[in-house]
Amino acid sequence: MDNGEQGPADGIETDGAVNITVDGTVTLGETVTLTASRDGEPVRFAAVSVNGEDTYETDENGTIAVTVPDDDEFEVEVEAEREGELEIPLADEDTEATEDDDMDESDEDESLDLGVDGNASVGENVTITATHAEYPVAGAAVSVNGEHVGTTDSSGTITVTVPEADEFEVEVEYEAAGELEIPLESAEEDDDADEEGQIDLVVEGTLEPGANLSVTALDADGNAISNATVSVNDEPVGETGENGTLTVTVPVDDELEIEVTHADRDGELSVDFEDAADEHDHDDEDDEYEEDGDEEADDDDDAAGSED
Repeated sequence: MDNGEQGPADGIETDGAVNITVDGTVTLGETVTLTASRDGEPVRFAAVSVNGEDTYETDENGTIAVTVPDDDEFEVEVEAEREGELEIPLADEDTEATEDDDMDESDEDESLDLGVDGNASVGENVTITATHAEYPVAGAAVSVNGEHVGTTDSSGTITVTVPEADEFEVEVEYEAAGELEIPLESAEEDDDADEEGQIDLVVEGTLEPGANLSVTALDADGNAISNATVSVNDEPVGETGENGTLTVTVPVDDELEIEVTHADRDGELSVDFEDAADEHDHDDEDDEYEEDGDEEADDDDDAAGSED
């Protein structure tokens, strides 16, 4: 996978209410960032397991950094389950019940902190707030006196009506689970894929404008590739024959770029004639210098002979 955020896509299976996204390159040994969310809200402090072994916990943003294991697959499971309960004494009409009022603390589950704001009198509306580690818990199921009345919003709150009963008991449950599976390819398989996707080019002829070149396309095993498309300087010029060869003409240009493609394979050859010409001129200067040196040496020999 390429760098950047990755969500459910081809080859990736997800299930459960939790949406899990991956940010980073999913390659053996690399570190990626997982984000767990539900209904657009982060799943905070959830247990995260990788391939059923390593256990992590998401942070307040619902994220966790993990290392891609050396295995055939990368399977992530996210689970969060919490609950809380409050028994609120019914107040007189002029009395407001808040989270600071007397409540049955023995019935309050430690995993969720619940609070109530409003006048806890029969028929009145009050606001229930659910938090965990001081963060609001969104999407938690809320029941009043055993009957489901709704779920908390993004602020972890819900407004309920105090029932006409002898007691006012609020139960809040939060469950979130999700799974993500990404098949992994080993480094050896990646190398094989690279080799299979590469076309080797064999060029015969004179590399100069106007000359004809014989271009042969070969696979990683040295076999000829027929019906491969050949382009010269981005212009298609034909296809290779059964022997994998096509004759092309070198264009009158500053450079030559031959590209051969076949299915999902490709090969490329580039020649810069200006650089080649500069190098050729430099070689000519060296040859001329050597010739001048030889002539001077001959003159010295002749002079020495005359003196004798």
